[in-house]
Amino acid sequence: MKKRYTISVPVEYVMGHLRYGHLEMIIEADNEEEARAEFDPRYADLIIDDWEVEDCGDPMMEDMEILCVESD
Repeated sequence: MKKRYTISVPVEYVMGHLRYGHLEMIIEADNEEEARAEFDPRYADLIIDDWEVEDCGDPMMEDMEILCVESD
């Protein structure tokens, strides 16, 4: 039976624009007011929601990573 593989090859560069994003974090609180008061953007994760890639560099084949994702 054939196996399934994920192959990842980095590229030299990526050019484009980040369009939209939002800050996100998990806060344990008793209610929304308390959660809002505890939110500190310095510790939140930045999530990019929309982007546009205009160009990318050549693949760096010597840095290829292969991961078996499904086998018997």
